Amino acid sequence: MPSEGSSFRIGRWLTVRTLEGEPWRIGERELTPVVKSISVGSGRWGIRWLRPAVVREASEEGVREIPIRGIDIPWPVLIAALVAPIALSLLIRRRG
Repeated sequence: MPSEGSSFRIGRWLTVRTLEGEPWRIGERELTPVVKSISVGSGRWGIRWLRPAVVREASEEGVREIPIRGIDIPWPVLIAALVAPIALSLLIRRRG
């Protein structure tokens, strides 16, 4: 079960959280995945994205964070993911 790090709200509908996964022990090192959770919506409806952020490595030398790069969502996909549910809900309301 992921543990929650920091969390903040932007306005009424947008929440950004930092979640830490289960640590993995490999030899003398402990690796912990960290993701950013971005939620848009309320408790009844919404969309959540999980984006890998870093892998936290703890060893005898100390703790360092290894960034995870190159995993981006293209803007057209993001816009479609936001617009499609709204358009469908409006279409369903007009027919019902």
